Amino acid sequence: KELTANFRELCKQAASAIKQADVMLFATGAGWSADSGLAVYQDIACVEEYQRLGLEYHDLCDPSCLSENAELFYGFWGKCFNDYRDTPPHEGYQIIKSWRDRFFSPSSHFGRLLQQMICQFRGHPNGPITSKVAKEEKDGLPGPFFCYTSNVDAHFSAAGYRACEIREIHGTTELWQCHDVDCLPPKVWPVPPEFRFSVDKTTMLYRDDAESNSKLHIESKVDMAENTNKSSLESLGEKFIDNRHPRCCCGQKARPAVLMFRDLGWDEDEVQQNNFENWKQAVNATLANSCEGQRNIGSQPEKCLSTQQNSEELETPHISDSEAKCRFVVLEVGCGLNVPTVRFHNEQLAASLGSCCTLIRVNPDTPLSPKESTGAASVISLLSKGLDAVREINLHLDSVPGTEMKA
Repeated sequence: KELTANFRELCKQAASAIKQADVMLFATGAGWSADSGLAVYQDIACVEEYQRLGLEYHDLCDPSCLSENAELFYGFWGKCFNDYRDTPPHEGYQIIKSWRDRFFSPSSHFGRLLQQMICQFRGHPNGPITSKVAKEEKDGLPGPFFCYTSNVDAHFSAAGYRACEIREIHGTTELWQCHDVDCLPPKVWPVPPEFRFSVDKTTMLYRDDAESNSKLHIESKVDMAENTNKSSLESLGEKFIDNRHPRCCCGQKARPAVLMFRDLGWDEDEVQQNNFENWKQAVNATLANSCEGQRNIGSQPEKCLSTQQNSEELETPHISDSEAKCRFVVLEVGCGLNVPTVRFHNEQLAASLGSCCTLIRVNPDTPLSPKESTGAASVISLLSKGLDAVREINLHLDSVPGTEMKA
């Protein structure tokens, strides 16, 4: 009741924390995608045919399902894939992107120092990386803003966020890979932009529709092969649907490059992972001289994932007291307890930053945080759906203290 009664005032506090921060991590779970109309974990398998067969989400989201019943597997993931592509990202994505541009610009003083440190972690100590390397490393350098999500719908990319500022910890259905763990590269490839799966909505099984899907593939080959190994991707494109099942160029069945349950064969996007790890270390190094009690951020590895830590000692640029406010804000939206990976990550991050950090937790069911999980960090709990909270916070940004484009 108290959280409901004080919702507007708490949103004002959240707006103030965002406007005064130097760095923002926007962390999302299934609840954020639900505002676009997509199913959350407990609902995604609530389909009459799955219930008749006694199947739950854990049964369908499992690589062994592909081996045992390919039509069922492709029916489930095909419907998810189609829904993700056919559902536009809700307006909250653009609101958050406007905050990024207003308050967390790479051209701010802190942003320039941060990018200098990222260059050092990436092995380019003399300044900005070349355009060729930038293309290989997810189109450049992130600024004082990053998206961290367990959602696999690729809606951050669809909403126009830069690839270098997105961390999809469970992968994305926009990338597919070989089901054979021993397959040689290229092991992961993008699906053509016009492609959709044919799924029987009564049986929820994949339907082979090779003629029409083949035509879509032929039209999409050029887009798929741009700036990559054209012959390899054309081969993948032809084989992906010109068979009874989607296949890799090696002939084995294909699967989405998504972390599933009991999954030993997922091909993680290592470039994306390294981008995020470098960003966290660079943020820590940039803040180190200016935040009392600063410790290494993100010292705990992402759950379910392996991390690469760069142990090389790097010189930290000097930041004067007048230049650095050293405020870090984590805005967490829609991260519940069914798959709590993002939620736990944010609590560990907030605890490691201590008084430098404010964690804004938005959730309609579980917005509270145990004090022992977040340490000295400030926590603002908003009992709300994500889009409603973001809209309300946005209303207060012009009236609370803070600065834009922190120079």
